[in-house]
Amino acid sequence: MVIGPNLLAKFMRCLKGGVALISALSAVPLMLGIGVALDFAKGTRYREMGQAATDAASLAAALTTESFDKALNKLLTGDDARKDAAEKMLELNLPIEIKQLPHQSKITLGNKTVKVDLTVAMKTSFMRIAGIDKVNVGMSSTAQRNDFRACLIALGAGGAGIHLGGNAKILAPDCWAYSNKTGPGSVSVGGSSKLTAAGICTVGTPSLADITSANPPPIKCPPLTDPLAAWVPPTTGWLCDHNNFKKQANAVNKTITLTPGVYCGGLKANGYDSVTLQKGIYFIKDGTLDITSKLSLTGLKIGFYLSKDVTGVTINGSAAVNLTADDEGPMAGLIIAMEPGASTITKATLNGTASLFLQGSIYLPTSDIALSGTSSTTLSPVTQVIGYSIDMQGTSDLTFNPDFEAAGYNVRGPDARVVLID
Repeated sequence: MVIGPNLLAKFMRCLKGGVALISALSAVPLMLGIGVALDFAKGTRYREMGQAATDAASLAAALTTESFDKALNKLLTGDDARKDAAEKMLELNLPIEIKQLPHQSKITLGNKTVKVDLTVAMKTSFMRIAGIDKVNVGMSSTAQRNDFRACLIALGAGGAGIHLGGNAKILAPDCWAYSNKTGPGSVSVGGSSKLTAAGICTVGTPSLADITSANPPPIKCPPLTDPLAAWVPPTTGWLCDHNNFKKQANAVNKTITLTPGVYCGGLKANGYDSVTLQKGIYFIKDGTLDITSKLSLTGLKIGFYLSKDVTGVTINGSAAVNLTADDEGPMAGLIIAMEPGASTITKATLNGTASLFLQGSIYLPTSDIALSGTSSTTLSPVTQVIGYSIDMQGTSDLTFNPDFEAAGYNVRGPDARVVLID
């Protein structure tokens, strides 16, 4: 068979027409795919906006204990208050673009949790070509309220966090451990150490020797602000009552009684069998605070206030340390506190080898704090340590309690905190 030029031309025209038809037909799903992608991007944007609103609503409701309903002219409490707070916060945070669309919310209240579900009927732009006029976009947020007081707080984002090594043990059944350290080792429990608390919050990631090293398991939390940032410190003109105070025990003088006042050049008393601190505030202007005893270190209703120029702190009782903060005045509830602002203190060491009784708070937000010893048989109603980082080593075994009221102190630090758990 011979194919002539006319027959070939006709074939080519048919072929071109087929290609055009195929191209046209294939463009339909292609355009639909692009349209679906655009609608998907729109849905993602709605989901992000809605998620922010549901997160805000669940967090606010979980923290709420009471609210006032203007329409009812009534103070709401309990579950009514939590539900009211969720509804108001959701409405407040929803963007107008979503408010103008059909949407519905559901609020589920648990014992300490609030779950907010939101569904938005999003109108499609391109998917309607396929007969899909709207798509439901769903968001959900669950917040949990932790009625906690934090006994161990490491504020330094770049510090060592909370670190336990060797066979150290911390028991804090009614209060939380909180570490602002970012990155790995925010809470680090190595060796055979154990950290047991009401809860453990980490900004970074924990580092645990095994799954039983920390109980309960640490959870991810936002950074905790300095709980004493608004504290008003005692006023002083730093006029010296003592200059370069340095006392060393000898065969004749084995005990010493220290008196409140302004110590310029530091306060150092070492080697005594017993050291007694009289009631009042000990202002340390510069130098170091260094007190050691062989048998007992005792102070009732005392407080150490350290200037920014103090370079170090050592409190060491080989047998027993018993320090109680005052319940009134600017140092109420504070055993040791530092002047606000940057400080030259890099490390503070607190040790009560046989018996450590600390009633009150240690507040050294820019200093690494090394704790060691064994809690006394009579447990303090409240022991709180706030530092840049906190470290415990060896065979230390300490118990922390958060009952500020029993000691007659104002609550130091967060009393409740909410976290997103879903």
